[in-house]
Amino acid sequence: MLNFVAAELLAIGVFVIALLATWPSPPWTVLTYVTVAIAIIAPIVLYPTTKALWLAVDLMFRPSESG
Repeated sequence: MLNFVAAELLAIGVFVIALLATWPSPPWTVLTYVTVAIAIIAPIVLYPTTKALWLAVDLMFRPSESG
């Protein structure tokens, strides 16, 4: 779930920044294709980072009992 949320926030963030940067006449087709591409690629690219983050949060709440 964390991976999906991070990836979609990234796609939405890029879309909003590009929209504001080109506001008088935004290229809707390009924005759509770029946003869809980011939404597809970002979960794959962000998976290792979000998995490590989730494991770190899990260890904070459930510390290791060995040792």
